[in-house]
Amino acid sequence: MSYIDSSVLVDVKQFIKRYIRSMIPGYLEILNIYSMRIYGKDVIDLFFESPSKVYDILLQHYKDSFTADFAISRLFLRPISLKANNILLEESLLELIKNRKDDEILKVISSALKK
Repeated sequence: MSYIDSSVLVDVKQFIKRYIRSMIPGYLEILNIYSMRIYGKDVIDLFFESPSKVYDILLQHYKDSFTADFAISRLFLRPISLKANNILLEESLLELIKNRKDDEILKVISSALKK
């Protein structure tokens, strides 16, 4: 179930891809290998279906929550927060992800991007 308007979703997905590629070239491709192997989906698409599964990929890759928290916050949540013009959104979304509240996360993102 998608809570985010399709045109907004396309735009924010492209923004996240450009953001990650500009910060760490090649990193998105590495995450896509993990995501495709485990879930059969592109990591950005997976994020907008189940953000906690992307967090699990990062936990599996880094094997510690501090680094996984940093990676998901800076590479996925930061561009969403920038798009929503609300940098404080990052911390609340991270807590929701860690508590596996995917539906709530997607609703919060949708609401934030509508403003």
